Amino acid sequence: MPQAEDIYAHLSGQPFKQPGSYAAKASPSRNQPDPLGRALRDSPDKESVAKGFPLETWQLENESILGARLTREDLSGGRAELQPAGRIAPIDAPSSIPGATAWILGATTWVNVARTGQLSIGVRYLPGAVEAIRIRFAGAGDGEADGYSPAFLLQAVPALKSPPSLILPRGRFQADSVAEIMHMNAINQQVKMGFCVERGIDYERVSFTLL
Repeated sequence: MPQAEDIYAHLSGQPFKQPGSYAAKASPSRNQPDPLGRALRDSPDKESVAKGFPLETWQLENESILGARLTREDLSGGRAELQPAGRIAPIDAPSSIPGATAWILGATTWVNVARTGQLSIGVRYLPGAVEAIRIRFAGAGDGEADGYSPAFLLQAVPALKSPPSLILPRGRFQADSVAEIMHMNAINQQVKMGFCVERGIDYERVSFTLL
């Protein structure tokens, strides 16, 4: 399943990087050659790639406003973990989802591989159009924790009475903590964490208020 940095790249069309002065504080691994960035720049289709692999084509089945069954069209493709429940992945937004324009996030709920090798997964949609953002927590400490992390902003969905929320890497959420989010247009906002709405293997969906 894709990592947060990969999902950020899919949604934004560019690899995740530390902005400004924080880039100089990045670990040596962040300063190594950037095959993901090169793939995004060189490919005519910016949705082509995380870590050198093209996006796969999946067939939507039993689709509803809550989720769907997805079956991979090709028998070959990326490796699926045996226990993917609770991991997030970007999905080309079905037209039936309120407020979705291009991408939404989905959390996998089950996986099945038929004897023919056909892979199917169950996906629960997370409500709201998604925006890739960077987030940095105030007073996080030094080193890696002092920089930004990839995160995602889910817009409000009035039709579902769903307020906006943030998708954070697992383990970063602390109630009442203050953070700075950086949008793709370079606008920064201060936010205060509320409560954890749901928790998956690799993410936490949390409520927040603007400061």
